[in-house]
Amino acid sequence: MLRIFELDEYIKKNQIEIPKNDEFEKLVNNLAYFQNAEGNNEITNLNYERGLLLYGLIKKYHPTNVLEFGTAKGFSTLCMAWAMSEVNDKGNIFTIDYIGYDQKILHHYKKSDQIHKKIATRENLWQDVAPSSWLKNVKVLTGYGANVVSKNKFPKIQFFYIDAAHFYEGVKNDFFLSLTLSDSKSYILFDDYIERPFYGVKKLIDNEIACKFNVDLIKIDKSNYFMNNGITKSQYGMCFLEVNKNEMIETFGSENVRSYLKKFQRYEKRLRYRNNLNRKIPFLKKIRFSKLLKSRS
Repeated sequence: MLRIFELDEYIKKNQIEIPKNDEFEKLVNNLAYFQNAEGNNEITNLNYERGLLLYGLIKKYHPTNVLEFGTAKGFSTLCMAWAMSEVNDKGNIFTIDYIGYDQKILHHYKKSDQIHKKIATRENLWQDVAPSSWLKNVKVLTGYGANVVSKNKFPKIQFFYIDAAHFYEGVKNDFFLSLTLSDSKSYILFDDYIERPFYGVKKLIDNEIACKFNVDLIKIDKSNYFMNNGITKSQYGMCFLEVNKNEMIETFGSENVRSYLKKFQRYEKRLRYRNNLNRKIPFLKKIRFSKLLKSRS
């Protein structure tokens, strides 16, 4: 069943602690701004509320190990690392992204009430805003999720944050990977529950998870940006659920889970090859080889 909550309501109902405002504002200003690809292309800190929720859930559930699919610039990572440093000094946050820790990216940030931009690595950004007590909890893993998981040995994970590939098959893969890596009991938080082209979280939650298990949809778009700009007509938020590993794997079928993960690994291998090729020969990005081959057959 899908249970819907406003963020403030959810925080109060579950007695979730939120971070100190001045420190949190510093993180928002330094890491939460980005340029919207849709709407009016403005630079905004849209959905900074996810940081409040992530911090609060880590403080509430005290996981020993966290796995994050999709680091991006690391706003969510550092919100979790901050909370982890306060509840479990020996805890670990494993975070996976195909963009390297030392790879330079375009970065927007707010300073003196003005939006600025610069080219910087995630490593530099983190060192500027996060104390060493936070960073020592973070283990950065570079690559695509399925490949990274297959090549690394993880301890049992008690908390997962899924915010990497947003298309349905990719989200389902990260969910099934989470089940295989889960402790006997764990928690999963999905970002980007929204009706939007090429986004698959809502489809997975509505059709395959919430019909079998309780899922909390926490709305985090207080400004209604996505609805006001005609991007979606649906609720927008994050989905949280408690996982009993044996029950979930039995429900989805252990053989079905293994088969799906194996199939997605093959797909991801082709994706990695194509993206590597695109980086070396940029004009190939515009060519759909499947269509080209069909036209010559």
